[in-house]
Amino acid sequence: MVLFSLCFHMIGCRCGKRSPCRKLFLKQLKEKVPPAAPTPVSQKVPSAAPTPVSQKVPSAAPTPVNQRVSCITQPFAGLPNVGNTCYMNAVLQVVAALYADAVNKDPLRDLINRINKCEPLTAEYMRSFKKELYNQSNKFNKLLLKSNEQEDCYEFFQNLTEDFLFFQSGLIAQVPLILFDQKCQDDPGVMKPVDLNVGLSKLLCDEYSAKKIAQSDQLCIRLDRSGHDTNRISESNSNSNFRINSAMQGTECITLNGLDGPNITYNLSGFIGHGGTNPNSGHYIAYVKRGEKWYHANDAQVSEAKNTAAIKASQNAYMLFYTKEAAKTS
Repeated sequence: MVLFSLCFHMIGCRCGKRSPCRKLFLKQLKEKVPPAAPTPVSQKVPSAAPTPVSQKVPSAAPTPVNQRVSCITQPFAGLPNVGNTCYMNAVLQVVAALYADAVNKDPLRDLINRINKCEPLTAEYMRSFKKELYNQSNKFNKLLLKSNEQEDCYEFFQNLTEDFLFFQSGLIAQVPLILFDQKCQDDPGVMKPVDLNVGLSKLLCDEYSAKKIAQSDQLCIRLDRSGHDTNRISESNSNSNFRINSAMQGTECITLNGLDGPNITYNLSGFIGHGGTNPNSGHYIAYVKRGEKWYHANDAQVSEAKNTAAIKASQNAYMLFYTKEAAKTS
């Protein structure tokens, strides 16, 4: 409105002196209309600010260290115990180390691959594996009905070899060896332990012919260390079962007489130890040889073992696994 009235005054001037009127107009315009103030810094439109570091989209985070421990510190995966399953875990570690190439179908094949690739195995996976394994074979069904009891790992291993393992050179020679003299002349009610100092090779040859054993490249020996003494019941009315804890000599290798040639040697490749009074109680652990190193597998825990410690532990083993030594060529 101010600008309009001033312009009207200038145009309508009758004095004929436009210059003074023009100067007056400019002066009044300057006084009445202040110059446009610069936009305050605080009101300036900000440019696009960079995304704060805390709001940046994070890159894919690495797997937490506590979920990768087994793959960092262990050469192969351990197996969680999902309720009296140490017998199963011990056998599976032996199969993974010694007989992986012979496993011909799932779910065992998938599990063995996971063990050898050191993929962490959860309790949920092991429960699912156990259920699927038992559903595939009637031999395992009874284990579902005895979930609160420990099972004999030798029986479990037998079932696996019959249903899930295939060897082109024949099945594993499985030989149970009872460490008691069942024909004790002094007292028929007592099972007298045999002399373990004579060595495993002699005990094996005395019980089995070389022909029965030497045809297989793989050998599994079950040492029956549990005995029964009927006199213990009458004397103290206590449990008559007992266990031989003496060390078996000569477990590192077995030498058998050759059928029509040189002697045959089997080298120790793995074994399962057992602590308890009978096979259906206690705890099972496994030792396996991979390459030139021995490893101790106790459920989910896997650690390297010294050669001397492993051989010493094998002297009290429950199951021993051997591989035939290749014949030497002259």
